[in-house]
Amino acid sequence: MFSGPLRDRYEDLMHRQSRAMRMAIRLGFLAMIGLFLSTVVPTMAQDGAQVEPPMETAAPVTPSDSATATSDSNTATVTPDASTSPSAEPTPVALPSPLTDTSTAPDAVHALKVQPEYLARVAGDVSVDPRAVSSFIPDIAVTGSKYSLFCISGDNLRFDILTKRVPNPSPSEELLVAGDLSGTLRVSGLTSQVSALINSQNGMMAYSTQGGVAGKSLYIRYVAMSAAAVDLDFCGASKSGSLVTFRALGLDISNARGKVTLKH
Repeated sequence: MFSGPLRDRYEDLMHRQSRAMRMAIRLGFLAMIGLFLSTVVPTMAQDGAQVEPPMETAAPVTPSDSATATSDSNTATVTPDASTSPSAEPTPVALPSPLTDTSTAPDAVHALKVQPEYLARVAGDVSVDPRAVSSFIPDIAVTGSKYSLFCISGDNLRFDILTKRVPNPSPSEELLVAGDLSGTLRVSGLTSQVSALINSQNGMMAYSTQGGVAGKSLYIRYVAMSAAAVDLDFCGASKSGSLVTFRALGLDISNARGKVTLKH
């Protein structure tokens, strides 16, 4: 560790002195070491911490076009939430209209624009007792359209079909009756069924509301329809009809004269 005079001095101080002296020297030596460590070492550490390595000057970074585009895109897509913004109003959304199958939707019932010419077998004259106030109508047979509306009217007459003296309702949804026991009777449905209904239960009966039926007339108008309907407005579309007149029977009383031969 030491050489020459320094070594001899060290040996003299550390080994050749008295025990107490050696202890004092050692303590002093340790105190000097401690003072050195407590003062010099922290100062060296502080100086070392203050020395910073030189930093390289970085070139300014210029954002690329792609980075700018990305930033703009991100900014443009950020929108406020309408649910959290107090001033946001809900945007009205048009609801889709319900789809309807127009191919199967039924058309409104109507009178045909082109009315066909009906062929009717109806008695033009009906002979009645001059004193009669009612009379049956002979059977009728009418053809001309699949669906028809028969409009029956007359002056001072009422008409009765099906059960007599009772205002009958429509038999079904496909065979309609309106105005039974009135002066404007309407029957509508399949043409053949309408004729059969009027002819049922001894046929249609006409009642006079003033005097006898003799000399009065009724008129039957035929309207071609798209389906059964008994609206009175449809009667005006008729282009065909039948007139029935009640004729009084001649009741002449005569006296016959002749010879009578008696046998004995």
